[in-house]
Amino acid sequence: MVGLGIWVFRNTPALVDTLFDVNILRDPAQTIPAVGGLPSWNPATRTLTLPEMPAGASRLEVWREGPGGAPELLIIGARGELSVQIPANITFDAGDLHQLWMQSRNSKGSSAPGPKVSWLAE
Repeated sequence: MVGLGIWVFRNTPALVDTLFDVNILRDPAQTIPAVGGLPSWNPATRTLTLPEMPAGASRLEVWREGPGGAPELLIIGARGELSVQIPANITFDAGDLHQLWMQSRNSKGSSAPGPKVSWLAE
């Protein structure tokens, strides 16, 4: 069984990425990445975008905090992508003020919260 797993990992790495988060195996030894810059928010496409990938980061996380709520991880972006789209199944109540932010991530962990963008849901 282990041999089959190694064969799949070596011969079909794209398939492995759909099954498991294998960044720990692929990333070189790193420290936790620095916090990214101010993201831009596009409510029409529900996308947060950074101008550049923070040094040492491999992925970006999108977080939110609504009124009276606790911070909530919404989605982890694809490897190396600067834009992360929030899925349609994650809802925002109209009239509520939300704080959205990104955190950098690599095999060592996630950064502290980055700068927050305020958005009044429509």
